[in-house]
Amino acid sequence: MGYRYAPLMDDAGTRVPAVRYPSNAPGTSRRIDRSFENAPPLIPHDISDMLPIKRGKNLCISCHMPDVAVGMGATPVPRSHLVDLRTGRNLGGKLYQGRYFCIQCHVPQAELKPLIKNGF
Repeated sequence: MGYRYAPLMDDAGTRVPAVRYPSNAPGTSRRIDRSFENAPPLIPHDISDMLPIKRGKNLCISCHMPDVAVGMGATPVPRSHLVDLRTGRNLGGKLYQGRYFCIQCHVPQAELKPLIKNGF
């Protein structure tokens, strides 16, 4: 069972198509509709110059923290990201460190045609 119309155990000659991601600069793209309710928002702009995210280096939060997001025209980090998940304690506007590595949930949307119709 697969989408490539060839035996799955035979990958000779199988090519993975090139995948393109958004090249728009931050602040120049439009938001992408969520796939389903409560799905993490997709990243609509280029992030290649923002990686890797490291301790002390997260360029996402320089635009998306609530205190600056509105002025930047960016989507603000939700309140759920400013609360300690273990204790429920409000962190007073600071990002919970368990949410620091943004791309574990938020990813750029690949620019490609779906292989099959999505009825989800």
